[in-house]
Amino acid sequence: MENWRLLITPALPGALNMAIDVSIANFVAAGKSPPTLRFYDWQPYCLSLGYNQAADSVDFAACERAGVDVARRPTGGRAVLHAREWTYSVIFPADSSFYRKSILETYLIIARWLLAGLRSLGIAASLAPERHIPAGELTGPDGQSCFSVPSSYEIIADGRKLVGSAQRRWRDVVLQHGSILVGEEHLGIANLLHLGAAGREELKKDLRRRTAWIEQFVQKPPALEDFARLMAEKWEEIFPVRVEEGGLFPEEEKRAGELISRFRVVREEEPVRNSH
Repeated sequence: MENWRLLITPALPGALNMAIDVSIANFVAAGKSPPTLRFYDWQPYCLSLGYNQAADSVDFAACERAGVDVARRPTGGRAVLHAREWTYSVIFPADSSFYRKSILETYLIIARWLLAGLRSLGIAASLAPERHIPAGELTGPDGQSCFSVPSSYEIIADGRKLVGSAQRRWRDVVLQHGSILVGEEHLGIANLLHLGAAGREELKKDLRRRTAWIEQFVQKPPALEDFARLMAEKWEEIFPVRVEEGGLFPEEEKRAGELISRFRVVREEEPVRNSH
């Protein structure tokens, strides 16, 4: 039986949150940390970009006025505004029983767990079907936000995207993290990108039509800590593992501090290098 760790970390700035995920991955890969489920929050709210996404779409002045941080994820995808959400990460080594060669197979394993947790809250969530996104859908206002369309096997509710996830694989470790929307604040991403007035209104309208959030289905959502512990219980129910709540190890904290500069985004940034 595998032993896993549950981490519930406090609300932190975006670059530090990303550095912690990668730091954990470093130590899990080295066999110095156990496979980890992490739940976390963002303070201040953060606009994150995929690791190879250009920063020229970001309206930095608008972000500064709104008090929104800008960071880069170690995973791919497009822009995400991390506001009121439950953010999770799942990190495990390549020799884990959870490892699958196919990215989609790994998505399905984790999606099964996410569905169990959301359904326990009374949400009739389901999986988005496998789909190929034509290149044309990645341009224009739609293509600016990760929540514009559900990717294969992501979580939907009432036909709308509720959870957005991204995965990064290195030779010896897998990191998947994602956002479970709690409130509607993610719609504000339209105000933080260079879209023009018409483009902003189009993206807001489109996101409102295509996304769902917990408050639409649950009158009083649980606190992040309570949801995290519920999800740890679901992990143990579904898979033959033991999960024990713990904290970051000092070495993980130190490594995160060393990595943080890689995930900060400034107005004129250099090309991003691999972060592992």
